[in-house]
Amino acid sequence: METTNDQFDVDIQDLQLYQMKMELMEFLSKMKSNGFLESVEFRDISIEIEQI
Repeated sequence: METTNDQFDVDIQDLQLYQMKMELMEFLSKMKSNGFLESVEFRDISIEIEQI
């Protein structure tokens, strides 16, 4: 079975994107719990992030 570097690169990019999404969600949760982002609809942000 032959693997290509292209496939490996795509997999790494997918993992990096997923990690960035999780870090952003964690950051937004912390900001919201600290009283920031009061005017931001958190649910809308999480839906948008999941669609990326």
